[in-house]
Amino acid sequence: MRTCARFAPYPSRRLPGRFRVYFGHLQNYGSSHPVLTDVFYVVSQTDPETKQVKSSLVKRGKEMHEPDSMYLNPSQIVFVETVGTNSKVAQLIVQASH
Repeated sequence: MRTCARFAPYPSRRLPGRFRVYFGHLQNYGSSHPVLTDVFYVVSQTDPETKQVKSSLVKRGKEMHEPDSMYLNPSQIVFVETVGTNSKVAQLIVQASH
């Protein structure tokens, strides 16, 4: 089952009050050591000329340190919900996985 989890900000990475949504397989939810694997997140870029925002889904692991999972602080999880199998996010994850 693929899930969507929203986390409170990490001070070194995000501005206060801002959130980032991660998509992936959530394990050990409800425990003191939840883990998110096969992780994706949305990156939005604004075209300076047209002001249109383009969003794309990025698979974690492409970063310089090549993470394969995220160990989460359960107190920073704001919500968790499933991703619909026919949703745009699910379609983008399937495309990115090939």
